[in-house]
Parts: sequence; C-alpha cells; structure tokens
Amino acid sequence: MNAQTIRRRRPVRIALALAIALIAVGILAAPAEAGGGWVLGMRASGHTPKVGRPWRIVVTARTTRGAALRGSIRYDFYWHGFKVASRGRGSFTGTFRETLRWPKQSAGRSLIMRVVVSTSRGTKHVDYWIKVHS
Repeated sequence: MNAQTIRRRRPVRIALALAIALIAVGILAAPAEAGGGWVLGMRASGHTPKVGRPWRIVVTARTTRGAALRGSIRYDFYWHGFKVASRGRGSFTGTFRETLRWPKQSAGRSLIMRVVVSTSRGTKHVDYWIKVHS
C-alpha cells in the first residue's frame, strides 16, 4: 500500500467510525424514549348514534410495543365549545369496552365526545364528533 491509498481510506474509516458511534448512541438512548411512549386508540359504532339504541365504544391504551397499559378513563362532552357534561368511568387495563344509550335530550345535537385516559406514562385524549338522531 502506498501513501496515496492510505490517505484515501482515512476519510472512509473516520466516516465509518462516526456512523458506528451514532448508531451506538441511538441504541443506548432508545430505551429511555420508549419508556414514556404510549398510544391511545378509540373506535365507536359510528358518528350518528340513535336515541335509546346501543352505541358501542372501544378504547385502548398500549405501549408503543403493544403491551397493555393500566389507566383511568373519563368522557367529557362539548356542545359549541362548552363542556356540558363529564362522566368518570373507572379504570381498565389495555382495552375498555362500553355500550352507551343516548338520552332524548341529545337528539339533533352535534357534540364532541372527548375520551380522556390517564396512565402512569401521562394523559392523552381523543375527540370524536357525534350527531345524535331520534
């Protein structure tokens, strides 16, 4: 090997060493970040429930790796931006299922149902619009 070949390989070696160092730092930092991450999910039987009929809701709280989280849940209901009702629903682990029946007073109203879940990793919410029909 001559001096010119060694000079050409030196930048490649430095870049490779730098890339390995960055990957190592990323791998070591990942568990700290992953410990705080979690996902809140919600599904319902549609945006237009009918008065008095069953309307199903499913809420999930999971880590970013898919493990079930323990949390508490409540619903806040908004009409034209004002909170008009709030209902605490208790605690659950992983998946919460409930069937609601909408009262006559809610017919014809456009509401936002805010599902709020608190876990040891923090609090998140999902807003779901609803227009109740009679």
